Amino acid sequence: MGPPDSAFPCRMLIIHRGALGDFLLALPAIQGLQRLSPGSTLDFLARTEYVSLIRNHPYVGRVYSSDRADLAPFHHEALWRTAQLPPLFTDISVTFVFGRAQSRTVAARLSLRLACPVHFVESFPGPDAGTHVTRHIREQLIALGWSVDDRPARIDPAPDESPSPAPWELKGGPAAGRRPVIIHMGSGGRRKIWPLSRWKDLVEWINAKYAHPKVLVLGPAEEYLREFVFSLVKPGIHVLENPSLARLSVVLSRCAVYAGNDSGISHLAAVSGAPSVVVFGPTDPDVWGPVGENVHIVRDHWDETRNLEWSYDGGAVALNEVKQAVEKLIEKG
Repeated sequence: MGPPDSAFPCRMLIIHRGALGDFLLALPAIQGLQRLSPGSTLDFLARTEYVSLIRNHPYVGRVYSSDRADLAPFHHEALWRTAQLPPLFTDISVTFVFGRAQSRTVAARLSLRLACPVHFVESFPGPDAGTHVTRHIREQLIALGWSVDDRPARIDPAPDESPSPAPWELKGGPAAGRRPVIIHMGSGGRRKIWPLSRWKDLVEWINAKYAHPKVLVLGPAEEYLREFVFSLVKPGIHVLENPSLARLSVVLSRCAVYAGNDSGISHLAAVSGAPSVVVFGPTDPDVWGPVGENVHIVRDHWDETRNLEWSYDGGAVALNEVKQAVEKLIEKG
């Protein structure tokens, strides 16, 4: 089934259980689906905090947490045939299941039980895919008859996610009126973290060179970085601890520059419009890189068994490239 006539808006269900970066890489295509039928509503079975990033868009309908067990029977070899259909499928005209190859089976089983069409969209291409994830998703939808455009994703966090003033926004001192430099040293995959000694060097260099307030982001799953992050705090350097994604998006949209690893937060920075410098190591940025108008990607290599050692370095060539990129973006802004 292709898209409905725009004169007859429908209700679509988007099932996406991936991580933050995966969700944001799929978002351009998801929003493209809605643009094909402007009056349509999109329901989501996904991480509710991810959907909160777009909750101000009028097309967002019902939101169900991906932690729910509604689809559990459809992962079972026999139970799916007789399981009661979850109420989340009520009034749904078409369902899109985004995920890894194993989700194809769930989509196929749902298609045999539901009255509406069910489409599987592979959002984790293989290592030899040779194409960016966002493009890979878009090409699949086009092949299914949904000719989504290639516009970038747009998010609009609620204004109430921006309490003021933040500690670094207080008046007085050399940082007054300057946009912050945001640095996130974590990642969902620890092997993707640029060696901590290089982050330390970068933070100290930025602090010595620029009067802008420096904000180090520490997420709820990054307790292992807590001691290191707080060891870098000194006048002019602040820690933003456990912000909501919507709040963080507002902060990122107002920064002078963002620096981070291959992580979901780096994808959030790009989608939020932050001038960004993102360091990639073991993964391929041509496939997984953040999508944004002002994103500079630096490739580096390191010993993945030692990158969290404070004293491990391994070279300074990429460090100099990161500094140059940060310098260029700050001066440009």
